[in-house]
Parts: sequence; C-alpha cells; structure tokens
Amino acid sequence: MHRSLARNAVRVLGTAAVLLALAACGKSGDGADPAPCDPACAPRQHCDAGTCVCDEGFVDCDGFFENGCEPEATCGCAYEGDAAFCERRGATCGAIAGDDNCGNRRVARCGSCPDGLACGAHEPNACGDGTCRPESMEAICQAEGWLCGVGVGADRCGTELQLDCGTCAEGLKCNARHECVDAGQDAYQPCRSQEDCTPGLECLLVTDTYAICAPVCTRSSDCPFGQRCAIPAGSTEGLCGTWRKQGESCVFPHEGADFCWDDESAAPLLCIDRRCRYVCTMQDAFLNEACPDGMSCSTELVYSEDYERWVAFCALGQQ
Repeated sequence: MHRSLARNAVRVLGTAAVLLALAACGKSGDGADPAPCDPACAPRQHCDAGTCVCDEGFVDCDGFFENGCEPEATCGCAYEGDAAFCERRGATCGAIAGDDNCGNRRVARCGSCPDGLACGAHEPNACGDGTCRPESMEAICQAEGWLCGVGVGADRCGTELQLDCGTCAEGLKCNARHECVDAGQDAYQPCRSQEDCTPGLECLLVTDTYAICAPVCTRSSDCPFGQRCAIPAGSTEGLCGTWRKQGESCVFPHEGADFCWDDESAAPLLCIDRRCRYVCTMQDAFLNEACPDGMSCSTELVYSEDYERWVAFCALGQQ
C-alpha cells in the first residue's frame, strides 16, 4: 500500500484509536420519516420536526440564520450586516453576491436608486443616467472566476439570480471552488494510493488494509452542504461527515458520509455489528480503556468480523 496513506492518516486523525473510529454509519432506524423542512436547511443545520436547527457543536454566531450555523469556537466573527457588506464592495444599489466577513457566500441588498436613475447604468451596483444592460451568464461566471457549477449571484444591474456556469468535459468534475478537476474516485470510495482520489480528497487508512478517498477539512465551511468537520483533539484537520451517536445504526465499510463520532469521550465510537458502540479494548491496537461517564469496560471479548479483532465494549453499570 502507498506509504502516503499512513502519513495522511496520522496527520489527519492523530492517533490509531481515532483512525479506527472512522467506521461508516447509516441513518437512525427508528422507522419514522421526519417532517421535511421547506426551504431546505442551510449549511451546518439539520431538519428537526419540520424546523431547521443548528447541528450539534454549531450555533448562529453571526445572527444571520439563513447563511448557516458556525462552530462555537469561532463565534468571535460578528455578522457584518448588509450595509457593511455593500460598503466593502462599493455597492450603493441593487443586489450583490460574495463572501461575507465570516466566509459565507450570500447576496446582500444595497438599496435603490432615485427616480430617473438606473442601477448599473455606468458602473456595476451604482446609480447612473440611462439604462443598465445586464451581462451574459458567461460574463458573470467569468467575473466570479467560476468555470462550472451553480450558486447564488447577481448581475451588474443589481438583479439577484441563480448562476449556472455549465458542466465539465467528460472525465472531469466540478469541485466546491467551481473548478473542473480530474474525476478520480469520489469521496468515501476505496483507494490504494493518493493518485486514485479526486483532487481535494485524501487517500486515508480506515483499517490496516482498507482506505478511502476522504474529504479532509479544517472547518465546517470546507464541507459539502449539510455536513460538518469533526476535528480530533490535538489535531488541526478532521473529516467531513454526518456524525452519528451511540446506539444508532451504521454500515461498514464506508458507503457514504455518515460516521460514528463523539468528541466528548476518550473512548472511540466504532461501527461494529451495524451499531455505533463505544470500544474500550481492541486486540493488537492501542486503546486507553476509557469509557463515558456511567459506563465501564466489559471483561468479555467479542470477535468483530469488521475489524478482524477481538474487542470489548463499554456497557452501562458495573461488569
């Protein structure tokens, strides 16, 4: 196996115990479909009984719920509001799109023009005599630096619109930065070396013999819509995903972005026998035998077909 796998695994996850905890999990199987949210929730939010709420560990730091929730640790970023957003870009009328001071792309409304003047007549988002001739979609995409994909935007006349910057040629795919890159293996697909993965993904070891193309992240805004970045203690990088709790159902090996994860416990939460379970002992692997409060390490060892090792689980009460 390519030696970069081990380096990437250690660099991203820090310890073998956490690395082993990247067992893929499925959605909770309670048999009831939750009420949908309309419109769909923003980044770092999920639908709860028909209402969008912040994901665990995320809060509405900037006071602008529509742009998603932010990590609690980064709440020093105060939402600047439309007035400051427009002023920074020299826009005095119409709508303008871009990244706000917290790094979230959105559209701001910068006011209207007096009678007899038109927004964008001479300069983008500025009032002037005459009429405004909006650019073509191609010109707007070029000004944004987008080579592909869709997203919110606005033309020089201050009209909000949905950008559609096209698709990539065969063998290429559009990444989160709206660039056409080699398709390679998609996220969470098996890999043997870094060259197997789409640019932007890391070929990351999950077990001694199994690796996936993983979307490594340093913050949740690096992740696809609806996912968040889980960063182990002592590390600066983590993995994008939808994180599942103790007792929720799961699937091994990786088949998607759903993972077992608990950043408040020293015990790794692994997907074993299709269930997220705390593991305190694993044959031939370093674990500190810590369990969450109220649980203790069982003296009984169980053989895991998934990990091909004998393991012991954390259980409620004394063993």
